[in-house]
Formats: sequence, structure tokens, C-alpha cells
Amino acid sequence: MFVHQIHNSIGGNIYNAFVYKNFNWLLHLHKGYEAVFVLGGEIVCTIENKTIILKEGDSLLITPYTLHSYSTNKESLAVVVVFSGGYVDAFERMIVNKDPDGYDIPFTKDCWNYVISSIVGDAELCKDMVPLKKPDILTLKACLYAITASFMNAHTLTDKKNDNSLIFEILSYIENNFTSDISLHTLSESIGYDYEYISRIFNKTFGINFKMLINQYRCDYAENLIRTSTLTLSDIAMNSGFQSIRSFNRVFKSLTGKRPSEIRE
Repeated sequence: MFVHQIHNSIGGNIYNAFVYKNFNWLLHLHKGYEAVFVLGGEIVCTIENKTIILKEGDSLLITPYTLHSYSTNKESLAVVVVFSGGYVDAFERMIVNKDPDGYDIPFTKDCWNYVISSIVGDAELCKDMVPLKKPDILTLKACLYAITASFMNAHTLTDKKNDNSLIFEILSYIENNFTSDISLHTLSESIGYDYEYISRIFNKTFGINFKMLINQYRCDYAENLIRTSTLTLSDIAMNSGFQSIRSFNRVFKSLTGKRPSEIRE
């Protein structure tokens, strides 16, 4: 089972940057690129069933729709940046429909220091999760191109081995319609595939039922609204595709371990 992070997939100007202590994320994917910089400790990263041990000074770049997870055995401190390909359109054109032969980013010392200082700035790194301010657009593009250039200097690209176009089509439909009353039947009708075929592909790929995946999208979207808007929880429930505040509270607690009201406190 994995989670598709909706907030890191929709739009052409995705930029989320955080510093995490004791970094742990379950298996997930998203449309945005993800750069990880280990400032201290050690992180176990799994990318498409391959395990990589990241230590202080290590960094990597995850390409779009690549399954990955992170775990910390003892302690870790890491900067995680998720961004859209639109910020680095020249790199985006080079890597589309390609697979890299690795994910590490072998920075020079000066380049590492520039990227980290520009992204982290003067943020206090004393909490378990610290959101980082978005740099001005020129600094941001300079940093992201420094990241992607360092990555490309170390890796070669080959044509993708697997055709994931149908999976992307399924995810695209869900991304655009999860706040509506949709089902596996409406999905199969919309993208023009037989229901039984889509059902087999869906179960094999995602490992959970359709409703569970939709609820993951809705809860992820709702949590972002809770953190970034002043809408009431009832309005957020309706805007996220839930039919009632009661079902919203129940599903949200079951998937996140917290009530929606606890996120806003």
C-alpha cells in the first residue's frame, strides 16, 4: 500500500520545503520532484524496492511518480524539497519519459553550502518539523538548477522500462475529480476502459480499494486546507468531497490518527 500525495502533485508551481527531525515517511509518490539533504544522523531510503542508506552530507533526487519511503532508526535531521518541473523546464525536457541510473546528487562543497543556505535561510531548526520560506524566484530557480545540474552530471538516462501511462491516466482522473462523487465505474467510463480490466489493474497497482485511495486524497487535501485556510471544518469537509462532517471526522481520524480539530489547534 502507498499514498499518493495530492498536495505534491497538483499545479505547475509546487514548492514545499521542510526540515524534519527523525524523518519517517511511508511508501508514497507524487508528481513533483523531491530533493533530500541529510544534515545529520542517518536515513534509510527505499526507492522502487532498492534500499539506500543516507548519511550526513548525502543527498538525492527522486523523479516524478517514483515510489519511495524514508525511515530513521536512531536520529536524523534532513531538508526535504518538493518542486514542480516548471521551475527547471530545461531539465524537465531532458528527463521526461526517462529513468536515471541512480538518485544520488554528488554536490561540490560550495554548491551544497549555497543550496542549503539559500533554502534553509535563518530558520530555527529546533522543532520536529520546520516549514521553510520560499526563496525569491531567481534564487529558487538558481538553487533548483544547481540541484538538477549536479544530478545530471553524475547520471545517464535511459528510456523508461515500464509504460505507466494507464496508471498516470488513472491518477490524473482522480486528481481532477476526487472532490466529486466518483467510483471505479465512473473512472472506467471516463478513460474508456472495461470496468473489469481497470479493476484488476487498480487492485494490482495500488493494493487498496478505490474508496480508500479517494479518501487518502480527500484527507490530504483537507489537511492542507486546515493548515492554510480559515474555512470552517464543515466547509473543508464539503470542499474535500465528504458528504458530512461526521464521515469526515471518522475517515480523517482513521487515516491520520488525529481528529481534524487537532490539526488546527
